[in-house]
Amino acid sequence: MTLTELNIEGNGIGDDAIKYLAYALETNTTLTTLNLARNDISVEGAQSIANALENNTVRGNQLGNDSIELLSIALQYNNTLTTLHVGWNSIGVEGAQYLGNVLNNNSILVKLDLQSNEIYDDGIQYIADALRNNTTLKTLNLVRNNISDEGANYLINALENNTTLTNLHLALNHIADEGAQSLANLLENNKVRRIL
Repeated sequence: MTLTELNIEGNGIGDDAIKYLAYALETNTTLTTLNLARNDISVEGAQSIANALENNTVRGNQLGNDSIELLSIALQYNNTLTTLHVGWNSIGVEGAQYLGNVLNNNSILVKLDLQSNEIYDDGIQYIADALRNNTTLKTLNLVRNNISDEGANYLINALENNTTLTNLHLALNHIADEGAQSLANLLENNKVRRIL
């Protein structure tokens, strides 16, 4: 049996107990609902929970398109989660489209890990379109997503006006000489500080 919902409302739980819960949340990949209402949690306890959720990862779960769509809807209302790891989930082009919508509307997300998700060039186009206007994302991991020169060019065109993204991970894709030259030009103009 897997725990997906935890309701501990109105139990008088304080910061010390919340720290233990936060520690458990850092590695939990199944909990989808957490209710902490009407407890004795101060800013210190809330910070522990926020830190745990900030670093929680859902990678390697084969979420697929339907799950990513639901996650994307929730993220549009998110005002605490700054790091999202959804690598190794086979989200594909459609999932990239949902996450592109998130990047268009979310002003909190700073780091997004999309490693090994079969996004391809068509999916990268959605991510790139979102990067044109996004002002918060600093790190984007697109390692092992079957991106070719075409996808690299989508990213390069988007990043010409993006001054926020500082780390772009593109290892283990299918970027050849043309894409590599364009990426080098982007670096030369100091639009992105690190392409890995």
